[in-house]
Amino acid sequence: MSLVQNLKRFLQESFKNPLFRNGSMLLFVSLLTVTSLYAQEKRSVTGTVKSQDDKPVAGATIKVKGGTEGTSTNEQGTFTIQAKRGDVLVISSVGYESAEIAVGDSNSLKATLRSSASTLEDVTVVAIGYGTLDKKEVTSAVTHLSSKDLLMVGGNGALMAMQGKVAGLSVVNTATADPNSSPNIQLRGVSSRSAGLGPLYVINGIPGGNIDNLNQNDIESIDVLKGGAASAIYGTRGSNGVILITTKKGSDKPRAFYDGYVSFDSPTNELKVLNRDEYLAKNRGVDFGGNTNWFDAVSRNQATSTKHTLQFSGGNSKTNYLLSMDYRNAKGLELRSSKEEYGARLNLNHTSANNLYSVNVTIAPRYFKSNNADYGAFSQGITLSPTIPVMDTTDPNKYFNIRTGFTGSNNPVEQLNTVLSGSEGKYLDWSGSFRLNLLPSLYTQVTVGQQTQDFFRFGFTPSYNTSLINANGGRNTASREYVKNDQKSFEWVGNYSLNAGRHGVKLLGGYS
Repeated sequence: MSLVQNLKRFLQESFKNPLFRNGSMLLFVSLLTVTSLYAQEKRSVTGTVKSQDDKPVAGATIKVKGGTEGTSTNEQGTFTIQAKRGDVLVISSVGYESAEIAVGDSNSLKATLRSSASTLEDVTVVAIGYGTLDKKEVTSAVTHLSSKDLLMVGGNGALMAMQGKVAGLSVVNTATADPNSSPNIQLRGVSSRSAGLGPLYVINGIPGGNIDNLNQNDIESIDVLKGGAASAIYGTRGSNGVILITTKKGSDKPRAFYDGYVSFDSPTNELKVLNRDEYLAKNRGVDFGGNTNWFDAVSRNQATSTKHTLQFSGGNSKTNYLLSMDYRNAKGLELRSSKEEYGARLNLNHTSANNLYSVNVTIAPRYFKSNNADYGAFSQGITLSPTIPVMDTTDPNKYFNIRTGFTGSNNPVEQLNTVLSGSEGKYLDWSGSFRLNLLPSLYTQVTVGQQTQDFFRFGFTPSYNTSLINANGGRNTASREYVKNDQKSFEWVGNYSLNAGRHGVKLLGGYS
């Protein structure tokens, strides 16, 4: 029995005594005060965090809800934290759903975390290699993500939604406020000094698929093959892991779907710099007569991004289609950075009446136009003198000619507003497959595909730019670059499966 319960019991027994009722109210009030203070006193609380399969979860974060106290679990999944009765502990870990547990009279707590991604118990089959396996047949490390797991994040790519949902998968983007940045994805750590470190992407059976031409609303599921045995079917290309992406197919009934979002980016953790008065009071340099916050001058107070997706599907159980169209317009925190894109995806499926064969065709075009960010402008924003004006004091139509600066003498606002730097890009991905079911346990399939990428990169600096006037005699500069990438693929495989009682055999052969 706790001290609080003992005190309450003592008060109840004492209150029956007439002497206590008549002359000892002060003692009663004092005891209530002690009881209240004890109930609010913090103490050391220990606990254990485990997964659903009763394994300890190391590195889980434990925080007091609404407070500042926090800690993490050790290798055995245990933790110690200062908390009081009635506090709520919030427990979270990458790859798991957050859990909350209340602190009571006990000093020992237990918590169980559920996997945030779909576990193999939630799915019937898992895409692995050149085919699928029943969940009970999977012996390697495989994580399955469904479409609903991918619609929680509005990021700079379809795979940003995987961040924090797959244990062991690192999805990092240090420039999320730049709409032209892409995440760095590592699945099996650093395994090469000079070769690529990212996993192999297989989209609808096409190895080396273009993830930049993916709308996350078009993804039906993602299967992450983390184990070496699962990814070995792709040879050395799968040495860094394999991510299998399956896009949505049509339905047997007419359907329409819309999804849209608006996101906002604002600068945080800004470095505090001297204003004009502080700059002059500390004799940091020459007074040019201006009063400028250069960081605010080169950035947007709030960068807005919007995205819209419209899908139509229909048909019947044998023949169906899915048409998806999307549009995205994103601004970056830096004044010039932006990206506008629109794309579409058409998926056609047909199966013969007797199920002898099936045909699938997918076509996905995309167009974008982007303006590149100038990260040097942020360096100028925190190093230029606040006494330097943006515009010339003698001629307000001209930018002030800056001849100083730690990162080069130029006016960063002028650079962002007058210098063109960006690219236009076109993607066209198509694939088709023909599957022939020779026997109920034997089929052969031919898959062909092509991915074409065209980029037109451009740059232009006008002659009136002050940096060119100072360094290039006032002559303008221009550049134009054309880059074309083309990948074709052809695969012919055969699959045979034999089940005899509790035993089964699967054979795969083919050409890629």
